[in-house]
Amino acid sequence: MALGSSCVYPSELTGVFATFARLGKKAKMIYLRRVLDRDGRILEDHSSFYDPWTELDDRVAAGYSKLFDVPEQVMTPETAFLMQQLMAEVCKPPGTGGRAAALGKPVAGKTGTTNDLFDAWFLGYTRDLVTGVWVGYDTYENPMDKYATGGHYALPIWLDYMQKALKGMPQGDFEAPSEKIVWVNIDGDTGLRATAETRQPILEAYLKGNEPADDGAVATAPGQPLPQKQGPDAAQAADQMLKGGL
Repeated sequence: MALGSSCVYPSELTGVFATFARLGKKAKMIYLRRVLDRDGRILEDHSSFYDPWTELDDRVAAGYSKLFDVPEQVMTPETAFLMQQLMAEVCKPPGTGGRAAALGKPVAGKTGTTNDLFDAWFLGYTRDLVTGVWVGYDTYENPMDKYATGGHYALPIWLDYMQKALKGMPQGDFEAPSEKIVWVNIDGDTGLRATAETRQPILEAYLKGNEPADDGAVATAPGQPLPQKQGPDAAQAADQMLKGGL
């Protein structure tokens, strides 16, 4: 998950993160949703059934037309989900993407900063919307200043856009794709299962069979909401980070 360490376009990275959001199903990049002629007739239509910004009739028509267009599964849903959980932790204070918690909705994402501060990235998403932001010069002649990190430069732009784009649109929690995902309370100091002496257990997701050995894993049934790991003050802490310029 090294953002900015190789030459890629923002559209390419956004497509990768959309694949995580779709639990391993490759996202097809489409730059024009619909093309109409001057009389309003549809010449080309790439509407998606899953697009909440598209009218219901158009969503149904799009879903029917793509009924047999099965997206490529490039990684298992469980692998994508575990990566998603890692990136959800990035977006909670004091993570490098902690400002994203100010969105007030479940979010996963990753900051990125190139060597010598030439580029700053933030890629993040909710259940319905994936957005990527790149900040930098269009040539490699001049670096940005010493504060030009993904969390300082790119993330505030991402947050401003997402707050407007998702205004009034509830976003559900990220759900475990199957019973192959188990939840275990972990001791943050040892990395092992929490014990009675653990002061503040951390609930972590594992692929079944890879969790630390012991009893007491908490598994979620398919489709059930995840146990909430984000504390009630996460959005407030993110707001303080924004105000403090961290």
